[in-house]
Amino acid sequence: MGKAHGNGGSRLGSKPMSVPDELLPDLCRRISANGTDRRVKTIDDFVRDHPDISNRQVTFKFAQLTTKTKPACVPDPKRREGPGRAIHFFLRPRFYPLLPVEERPSEWEEYAKLDESLYQDEQAIELQEKQKKEAEKKLTLDSLNVDMDGSDSVSTSITNTSTPPKEPAMKKQKVAA
Repeated sequence: MGKAHGNGGSRLGSKPMSVPDELLPDLCRRISANGTDRRVKTIDDFVRDHPDISNRQVTFKFAQLTTKTKPACVPDPKRREGPGRAIHFFLRPRFYPLLPVEERPSEWEEYAKLDESLYQDEQAIELQEKQKKEAEKKLTLDSLNVDMDGSDSVSTSITNTSTPPKEPAMKKQKVAA
């Protein structure tokens, strides 16, 4: 039995298990507007409470919901004690409406609109990059197809026998003395 089954992970195999929209408020509340520096614990706790959702899908959704850049409407986080540095993840302001009213920062609406605009720009850039990669891939495949037709390729025929093949090297035999 693998780790996923022992810790409440999914038992659904390859069935799609994305985080349903109705559970997003719960995940957003766990992250909170003030953010978290306990990314793995937040994800593991959510998976433990919702065993039909895979850890991987929650990790993807966590990445979509958060940013490492602190929104201006959120107070600075407390520095965690101990060695090393903690990476803080903040809930993106566009998801503040999913939080309970009392947990939303003041003046969050302005930041949510700004973040939504930023998100739309990010999506447009991502789409352009994807289309560019697909076009480059298509160009590469097309050029390979031209080469396969033989019109622009170097001949690799083995039937050309203008030079005789070399004889394989013979093993040296010991001469009896």
